[in-house]
Amino acid sequence: HHCVVFTHLPAMFSLFHSLDLTSLLLSLLITIVIYLLYLTIFHSKDKLRLTYRYTAQNHILTQNLPSQYNLPIWAKVTFFQILYSMGSLLMKRINRKFEPYNETDAIPCAISDNDMILHWRIHREGGNPDGEIKKKPTIIVFPGLTGNSEDAYLRTLILTVGDEYHVCVVNRIGSGVSKLKDPKLTFMSNWDSVNNVVDFVYEKMNGDVSPEEAEIPLFAAGYSLGGHNLLRWLTQPHFAPFKLKGAMTFSQIFDIASNTYQMSKYHPYYTKVLTGNLIRYVRRNEEAYLRFLETEEGKNSAFDLEKVYASETIPEFDERVVKAIHGMDSLLDEYYIPNSITDESLQNVSIPVMILHARDDPVCIKEGLPVDAPFRNDNIIIGTTKYGGHCGFIQGGVLVPSLTSFSDELCFQFFENIRKFDKHFKYEVDEVDE
Repeated sequence: HHCVVFTHLPAMFSLFHSLDLTSLLLSLLITIVIYLLYLTIFHSKDKLRLTYRYTAQNHILTQNLPSQYNLPIWAKVTFFQILYSMGSLLMKRINRKFEPYNETDAIPCAISDNDMILHWRIHREGGNPDGEIKKKPTIIVFPGLTGNSEDAYLRTLILTVGDEYHVCVVNRIGSGVSKLKDPKLTFMSNWDSVNNVVDFVYEKMNGDVSPEEAEIPLFAAGYSLGGHNLLRWLTQPHFAPFKLKGAMTFSQIFDIASNTYQMSKYHPYYTKVLTGNLIRYVRRNEEAYLRFLETEEGKNSAFDLEKVYASETIPEFDERVVKAIHGMDSLLDEYYIPNSITDESLQNVSIPVMILHARDDPVCIKEGLPVDAPFRNDNIIIGTTKYGGHCGFIQGGVLVPSLTSFSDELCFQFFENIRKFDKHFKYEVDEVDE
């Protein structure tokens, strides 16, 4: 075979010599354009697959939802999805558009001596900081593991909803402008504080009127761990989530133990990245941890900063921080299992919730998705896509991504459908269901 190729080389070279440079470049350009068009038409689309029980309510809530979207060719690679959606390039593009926040509040955390910083994109009459708050719906946003209001994937949602919604972003304690004062804080069990946030935002927007008389409806969106905290709160039967009209979560975890150990085994790179983020979080708030070590409780604990900084996996980090500071006997029995979300607990959700998940998510493994939950609770809708990475869901042209994501547009339309249902169809549907 090699002999045949070499015998034809002179003929091939003579063919190239017979073509001028302009013709070659033009042929190459036409080939590239045809290839890109081919990719655009056949290879750059992703579809949303919804799982829900068909009811009159869900028929309305799933109307006009974007069912498919175009994504850049490179966004099919999970690493690039995550790198772009979490990176500085998207942030620079957004910051050239607008500055999203114009008000700040601080409220106490429910389970520790820390303050939660809320950043607002709020609309007031006449654009006056002292003007009356406009009667527009409000979205409360809960970011991921060490997330805060500076994260690009939160700002794209604000850009998507524009002037139609007020937006309140809850900074993760110890991240961004928030400082950690009390290290006796656990990421997974911080769902208690969701109640504080919802109560505060509701009172700020509606005063002391009952939910039935409220003029400004509240919604909530949670990303990754923020989605876990939000949904974990919604599964608690002793709380009153009726102050929210609906919620949506993105790329969230359910079975903490299984997901954490599977990620460590099958996705070591992402495990290393997330563990590194947690270590940087501790370094950033090192003063609070050093103060803890000076207390009698800290001196008697197994907490050791040097060992924390040497952690290589999330279970190692949790063993050396959460278990050590709280004096737990078993990380699995006292932390992972109690804070996981099960099919049974999801039956307590009493407002419409959409759970969006990408099947290529390396952080929140698809095997943990509660696929049977929608058939046990009419309020739950699960949406899945083939691509999306972790909190990515990038859309756009063949090469250049849009400023907003598919998940942003889906969230906006889902909340609009809830408003439409609540305003025009709720009581009619209740009668039909009865």
